[in-house]
Amino acid sequence: MEALEVLQPGAFTTIQDLGRYRYQKYGVSISGAMDRFALRVANLLVGNEEGEVISFGPPKSGCRAYVAITGGIDFPLVMGSRSIHTRSNLGGKGRALVKGDVLAVRESGKKRAEPSPYYQMTADQIPVYGGDWRVRVILGPQRDYFTRRGIDTFLNSEYGITPQADRMGYRLQGPKIEHKTGADIFTDATPPGSIQVPGDGMPIILLADGQTTGGYSKIGVVTSVDQDLLAQAKPGDKVRFQRVTIHEAHGLLWEREKNIQAIPKTFLAL
Repeated sequence: MEALEVLQPGAFTTIQDLGRYRYQKYGVSISGAMDRFALRVANLLVGNEEGEVISFGPPKSGCRAYVAITGGIDFPLVMGSRSIHTRSNLGGKGRALVKGDVLAVRESGKKRAEPSPYYQMTADQIPVYGGDWRVRVILGPQRDYFTRRGIDTFLNSEYGITPQADRMGYRLQGPKIEHKTGADIFTDATPPGSIQVPGDGMPIILLADGQTTGGYSKIGVVTSVDQDLLAQAKPGDKVRFQRVTIHEAHGLLWEREKNIQAIPKTFLAL
C-alpha cells in the first residue's frame, strides 16, 4: 500500500475533511478544513501519481495550504469524519502531525494503465488573498443587544486580527462595539462564522474548531463563502465587515458552487 511519511511538519499540520456534522448538540465541534473551498478544489484537481517528496516554501498569499491525494488518506472515521480536532483528541491520534508519522493512501479504484486526467482552474476561479479583507456578514441573531451606534461601529470600522487567532477563532482589535446593557445572554448555539462580542466590545469570529455553544451576544454571522476566505487571513491583517441579506448570502454560495462544479468539466489527458 502506498503511504506518505511526514519528514518535517508545518506550523500546525492536521488531517481534515469537510467536517463532523450532526454532533454539535453533544458538544462536538464541526472541525474540518478551515478553507473548505480550497480543500474541495484540491480534491477535484488531483489526477494520479504524486511526486516522491512534497515540500512547500513560504506562502506568497494566504496562510493555509491543502494537499489532496488520489483515493484519499486511509484514516479512521470518527463520527463520520476523518478530521482531527486537537482540543478533544478526536481523529487519528488527536494531534497535529509530527515527524515520522506515516499516512497510508487509500486505493483510488482506478487502474494504473488508464490515462491520468488532471484538471485546471481558470484565473478567475482562483481566489485572491491579500492583507485587507472585506467580510460579508448577516446581522444577528442578537443584534438587538447592541445600540445603533454599536452596529454602525461594527459595519464602518477596521479591525485588526490579533495573534490570538487559530482554528477555534480570531480575536479582533479595533473600535469598541457598544452593547445596550450587557454582553451576556443565555447560552445558545454558535455556528461557524458567529461573531461574538464580549464585554470589552472586541469581536471574536468563531471558526471550524469553535465551541458549539456560547454565552456572549452575537452581532452577526460571516457568510459561508467568506468563512473560507477568512481562513487564509493571518495576524496583522485588517478586516472590514459588510452587511448582506440571507438572500444575498445564498446567491454568493450558489455562485461558488457553480464555479466548483465547472472545474471537472475541463481536463487534459496526460
